[in-house]
Amino acid sequence: ADVKKELETIRGLIMGTPVDKSLLEAVLPLLKQCESEKVILRSSTNAEDLRRFSGAGLYTSTTLKLTNMSELDLEMAIKTVWASVWLPQAYLERLDFGIDSEKVAMCILVQPFYGNTDLEANGVAVSSNPYDPDKRGVFVTTFPGGTFRATDSVNQIQPEQTIVHMSRVPGLFEAELITPARGPSIDSSKGVTVCEHLKLEQLGRTVAKLHNALLGSEIMDKYLNDAIDVEWLLLKGSNQILIIQA
Repeated sequence: ADVKKELETIRGLIMGTPVDKSLLEAVLPLLKQCESEKVILRSSTNAEDLRRFSGAGLYTSTTLKLTNMSELDLEMAIKTVWASVWLPQAYLERLDFGIDSEKVAMCILVQPFYGNTDLEANGVAVSSNPYDPDKRGVFVTTFPGGTFRATDSVNQIQPEQTIVHMSRVPGLFEAELITPARGPSIDSSKGVTVCEHLKLEQLGRTVAKLHNALLGSEIMDKYLNDAIDVEWLLLKGSNQILIIQA
């Protein structure tokens, strides 16, 4: 049988089936309380961020304008995210890793949407030190602006890579640049880092706290099998790094 056609049929059934009205009636007033003009419905499944399977970029997230938003607009946005479980690349990737697609569940995280021009930088941080497992640290990849994202399947630039070292002194973090960002739109000769080290040290502290909260233990030496990853944004003109998913 043609797998792609079967997957298309499944997605069509999802898109053609009404969402429970009680769910829409519960979500609509919450969205209307948002201060932003647009939100993003972010996909999040139980088949991502597994020990041997990332799943990054396989599923669809979609934006929703809140101005004059109708119940139908919300319904279609929700179903678009749900149906992405059955996209060919997602299904085939899970198949390669022996993940049973019938056990995959999708949930949606709603957040304010920030466009490319709103961002100074974005990236991913992992509570591990791949360059020296004997030393505790947080590994950070940073993309300038918002045009390129860490979750994109194809990127035209190499992100900046930094290790935020965790000292034996409690609460002390120190950022070390490993490789600068490189690409057609980046002048690496200026020697300017994409994100100030002070802000990355702040990010390192946050990731360490999340690691502790989610895994129930501190970041330890040689812990590579137990790490978390977080997606983050830095808004222009802001000193605060936003954690958008962990």
